Amino acid sequence: MKPIVLTDVAGYRFSASAINQYLRCPRKFYYSSLLRLPQPYSTTASFGTIIHDTLEKLHNWAGAQPIRPIYEDANAQSQLVLEEVWQEAGKGFIYPAVQKAYRQKAQRLLKRYTQVEFQRIGADVPIRTTSESSFEQNFHLGRFPIAGRIDRVDYFGSGEVAIIDYKTGSGEKGHNALIKDFINLAQKSTWQPTDYQLPLYYFYWSAVAGTPPRYIGHYQLKHSKGPRLTLIEIRPGAPTPEERLKGNRKYLYQEEMEEILPALLQVLEEMDQANQNFPTHPSSVRECQMCPYTFACEGAGEEEGEEE
Repeated sequence: MKPIVLTDVAGYRFSASAINQYLRCPRKFYYSSLLRLPQPYSTTASFGTIIHDTLEKLHNWAGAQPIRPIYEDANAQSQLVLEEVWQEAGKGFIYPAVQKAYRQKAQRLLKRYTQVEFQRIGADVPIRTTSESSFEQNFHLGRFPIAGRIDRVDYFGSGEVAIIDYKTGSGEKGHNALIKDFINLAQKSTWQPTDYQLPLYYFYWSAVAGTPPRYIGHYQLKHSKGPRLTLIEIRPGAPTPEERLKGNRKYLYQEEMEEILPALLQVLEEMDQANQNFPTHPSSVRECQMCPYTFACEGAGEEEGEEE
């Protein structure tokens, strides 16, 4: 396998998706992000793009209104925006029946979202929301150039902000599960990081805005109980010794977030090593079972099933 030093590749920028893919399996990252081998068309990915684009346009519209829109108006606007987005993006669905099913699914999801989002009351309602903010070109972690795009930033009257990522998948995660993706909260010897997206958002915002965000989290749009906003509070300072022993929490401290950085930089170093062979090392059996590159890989999932 040809040695690749990513920081020597002109214009290459590390991203959360690339890092997470590397964590799931280095060989899969090599095939997808470096060789760019073709993957089967994904209706799920296309659907996610449509929803993200629709929500961006919806919140741009809402932000231009003199007062926060009520649910009925926001829902009507979301459906109009969906039709606009669908005129182009919907062409990717090859079969008419599939396109119709996903279109109806999008209409239902947006109705539930606007019902939840535009009927919120109290202190948790932002005074302003912005959408789709790309990382600045010159942003680095250590020596590594980083690319990214934040789905949404909520600004509150207190001056605090929440960095939010929309999720259109069917997975449901609470506060503790989100935290355990990137911090070994329970101090388990077998723990491995699986998702560095929220920490990357945290480090980016802290560097560019000059102050850390107060919240980071997911807006889970397909939650079984309706769209659910799950925010991790980032408190100033450091946890007490007693708090560090808690295996379940809904909050973290700024010191804990900073403690993530060396581990994240170590992963970036591994990805960038000269003579890196990007071995087959799936994080789970399911990674091999669901991988689109089995035709090119002698991976663990295939080897386990071989017979003499």
